[in-house]
Amino acid sequence: MDDTAGILSFSFEDEDACALFRLFLSGAMTWSEFLRQPMPHNVSPLEAWESMKRMMRCVGVHVAVPGGDENGVQLWYCRTYQLIDLAARVSRLAASDSALSRALCSEGEKDTRADLRAIEASAASRLAGFESDPATLAAARLREGDQGHGHDHGLGHGIRRLESNMMDIDADLESYVGRRFARDLIEELQARLLEGVDESLLEEDAGRGSVAQGSPARFANVPAWADVFCGYANHDLGAAEDLPVFRGALMTDYVRSFCPFGRASGHMASLLSRLYWRQRGLPALAVAPLSRVRLAWRLGKLELADVLCDRAEYEATYRRDPENLTVYQTLTAQFACHALAEMERRVSSHVERDVAIGAILRRCSGFNQRQRAVIARSLQVKDARFSIRGHHGEFGVSCTTARRDLAELVREGFLRVVPQGKAYVFVADDRAVKLKEIVDQRAGASDTSGVAEPLDGAVAPPASPAALQDARIP
Repeated sequence: MDDTAGILSFSFEDEDACALFRLFLSGAMTWSEFLRQPMPHNVSPLEAWESMKRMMRCVGVHVAVPGGDENGVQLWYCRTYQLIDLAARVSRLAASDSALSRALCSEGEKDTRADLRAIEASAASRLAGFESDPATLAAARLREGDQGHGHDHGLGHGIRRLESNMMDIDADLESYVGRRFARDLIEELQARLLEGVDESLLEEDAGRGSVAQGSPARFANVPAWADVFCGYANHDLGAAEDLPVFRGALMTDYVRSFCPFGRASGHMASLLSRLYWRQRGLPALAVAPLSRVRLAWRLGKLELADVLCDRAEYEATYRRDPENLTVYQTLTAQFACHALAEMERRVSSHVERDVAIGAILRRCSGFNQRQRAVIARSLQVKDARFSIRGHHGEFGVSCTTARRDLAELVREGFLRVVPQGKAYVFVADDRAVKLKEIVDQRAGASDTSGVAEPLDGAVAPPASPAALQDARIP
């Protein structure tokens, strides 16, 4: 029996048919879950599936993105009750006026945003097939003071440089919010992303990981890709019902799929979607570590209670019905919810941490405000490092005063001095370490950043405070 015959034999007088229709409207249905349902009378599972798909497509949201019309295929998804609820939840948590967005945009969460950029850059690399570690990346930038791509960061000119550039652009995305998506904007971001990157080294770095997706050669066969992509991002194309939550996720994966930027496509994909969500008033979503959540799911490390299905079940459903994005959009919305909930936990932990640090600082009355700020940062940031030059620049004091501030903290057991190249830096000493343990306990020790591993190797033997007098100012 062909598809048409199957549809003709489908009757909504059949209770099983009605129940199946309600299930499809309720939420996304994978192929294996579908097979577990009672089938309508005299209709095979394949016929029932095709019938439901065609009915859902009639009321679905049709998607205008690159590839949507390729070979006459029209991509679409059904706004199920589940998907509507998920979209509302994401929009509420990520909106500009949400408590989470306000907290993440505050000065007190500057370090959180830096950590999240490292996590996203590293996960984007791993999704593209590179080996990467967010702790290593964060450590290198910490050693260089997170000053931007003009510094070496100890990361060379391959994938580590690309990641560092991505983090610099990510931190500066607000400057692009007022611009429409267009070829010149995309080319500008691409140029910044590849600045100082030896693309031959990227080829050498590629393929060492285990999660690669996409191919670096497909853009040549899709000449209209940029125009369609920009039209979709600007909402010049596509249905009004296609909400920003879903558009941004689809933008990400289409860049990864078509690979218009070669080996850097995964990193550009993340940046473009994060810029899009900033433009659409979803700042929390624009800093959420979505690539890390997607990576965890692809590796089978995401709790299945949090998502519709695992990767194998998703791919089985996709192969059967590649133009239907309902399962895909449901998963991406669940990924977003997971990432936003993770950030909520982190911000909540930081509030508790700040209360504990405030109580400690009130007992440090013998120090000036600058020294108290250094103590606070040593309790807030794992492996925080300080320099005379940095202290001088941050507080606008002379180098002599900066040296005296930090030397006093060394004498009191809060800091110790360690060599860094030809200079010296200050790191937490025993007293600060013990206080940080107290703070971590009071805050529940909940570090959900993913940058919780040691940021570098063994610490060099400490220099004596006297060495500060002759040390090159780092």
